Amino acid sequence: MYTKKINKLYLLSDIINMFKKSIELLSLVFLLFFSAIKVNAVNVQQFSRSNSLTFEMIEDARLSSSHVLNHYKWLYNLGFSYVDHPLTIKNSQNTEQLDHVIDSMMSVHLGAAVYLKPYWQISANTSFSFFDDNNNNKKNNFQDLELKSKIRLYDGRRSAFTIMPLITVPFKGGRTLVTDNASPQKVYGSDYLLSDSGLGAGLFLIYEHLFKSFQVSFNLGYRFNDKAKFIDNTGYTQIDKTQVLTTGLGIYFPFHDKIGLNLEYISNFTAPFFNNDINPNEFFIGLSSGLRTNIHGFVGAGFGNIFDSSDGNDYRVIAGIKFTPGATGKKEYTEKGINKPIRIIKDSENFCKGAYIYPSKNSIVILFENDSDQISKDQIIKINEALVTYKERQKDVLAIEILGHTSTSASFEYNKNLGLRRAKNIEKLFKVNGVDTSKIRKVSSFGEESLLNQSETREADTVNRRVEINFILDDKFEGCYE
Repeated sequence: MYTKKINKLYLLSDIINMFKKSIELLSLVFLLFFSAIKVNAVNVQQFSRSNSLTFEMIEDARLSSSHVLNHYKWLYNLGFSYVDHPLTIKNSQNTEQLDHVIDSMMSVHLGAAVYLKPYWQISANTSFSFFDDNNNNKKNNFQDLELKSKIRLYDGRRSAFTIMPLITVPFKGGRTLVTDNASPQKVYGSDYLLSDSGLGAGLFLIYEHLFKSFQVSFNLGYRFNDKAKFIDNTGYTQIDKTQVLTTGLGIYFPFHDKIGLNLEYISNFTAPFFNNDINPNEFFIGLSSGLRTNIHGFVGAGFGNIFDSSDGNDYRVIAGIKFTPGATGKKEYTEKGINKPIRIIKDSENFCKGAYIYPSKNSIVILFENDSDQISKDQIIKINEALVTYKERQKDVLAIEILGHTSTSASFEYNKNLGLRRAKNIEKLFKVNGVDTSKIRKVSSFGEESLLNQSETREADTVNRRVEINFILDDKFEGCYE
């Protein structure tokens, strides 16, 4: 029976390994595919902002370990962008630009996200945009509000998979008379240029994988909004984005301890999918940097078809910051105790070698005799040896917990008090050995409430009479533990 179980485990392990290798191969195929196809223009009315610290437009799946520090609960982003020719008029076949409706647009982008659970994030994004129409009328208003909910279904050391349902709430901003620049000027009708005009919904699949020297994220999404179209005065549908299929690839290359290169490609297809219509596509290149412990900056440019006049949105330039308040412990300490920003980028494989003070653990256990709070000589030797190693790594230790435990051979209250006396004697020994007392966060007793062995045997009593000493490391190592 055990042999069959072992064989099943081996088979499951082989399937998982085959899946991982297939994903890596698929990553390379996608990379070659996206680099080979023609990059057309964006023609985007709304500006998609990721809530990742890494990716600017591509959504991430939040790996448990990463080149980028991502262990935060709250995140706010503030961005600015300038877009050249954001809206154009095209021919009836939707294959050639005839004229542009807006010369340029500037936007302020606002976003907020919170992790309600480690695997569940909700976020909201919108933008406030400024533009001049073809009649030199100044317009400004909010773009539609986008509400997202990320649910991480799989979270591994090097890969993660997330689904993201979303809803867009129409603000109906930027109502404008759509005209061309001809003489006499032709009027096509009026439209909310900053809004899809109706409630929309969608679903994205997000996969992320960490390689040794770079990080990759794939996006595949579908949006539906039956109001997302512009019909001109003749009854012709100039813009139809009622159904949009989105594919995206983002790659992050860390090349400095606080700076990384961000490459992204997004390609959109409107129904009927994969036809010859001009659709929003963009290649983005940018830099991301850890400016402070809780502040992350980004700057970059997106390119549509600068070298082709078949559509608008020749380029986009953006800059902004992302702020993660309450991200505690995100600091390193110098020998003099002076704080400095933590490195945003880490080679996780090498970095995580320091995630444990002792082999595969950050705790030690000290045993006691029956009904005794005195530390035996052999246990004192064990503590002294452990403290030698601790002092070599003490700058990485945020706090120490000393927790007393007992067996069940006395009353509940007596055991509670005995466990506390044991813990306090360990604390005294630490002080004698020069341990920084400010790091001792907790000295308490569980008494008989947390037994390692619940059988009523002498062996059980031996392991239950103990003090557990936990060394809590800086949060920078959090992504190293599964």
